[in-house]
Amino acid sequence: MTTQAAPASETVGIWQGINHVTLATPDLDATVAFYRDVLGLRVVFEAPANPMHGRHAMLSPGGSGQGLHFFEVADAQIFGFPGGVPPTLQFLPGALQHVALTVADEAEAVALRERLQARGVPTTPVFTPGVTRRARAASSSPTRAAS
Repeated sequence: MTTQAAPASETVGIWQGINHVTLATPDLDATVAFYRDVLGLRVVFEAPANPMHGRHAMLSPGGSGQGLHFFEVADAQIFGFPGGVPPTLQFLPGALQHVALTVADEAEAVALRERLQARGVPTTPVFTPGVTRRARAASSSPTRAAS
């Protein structure tokens, strides 16, 4: 893979990070509970439905960005691997592949992995891709993991 650096004049002062990513969930309460109680994200706000859209909530892992913005959509399709975490990297066409959160160190990653496993969420071992430590969870559906 090759990459080309953009000229400094094109990037300086424009982008300062990702503010949020918006996702759909069929059960906002279960999704908020999972990200708040299991993953430890802060609830920035929860808002009622209005004429333009259903209920929604913003959750943040901290830092300058907002994080994950969930909209409740009754018929939202949640894709996942039914057999748990595949032994090799695989992709589901048209589906969100994963959300990666960074933790401080290996001890935090191991503790997170144990919390996920206690909730029945299959994970990989903790590994270090580059400068971050992480464990991958099989379910892209917090509502499945939270139930």
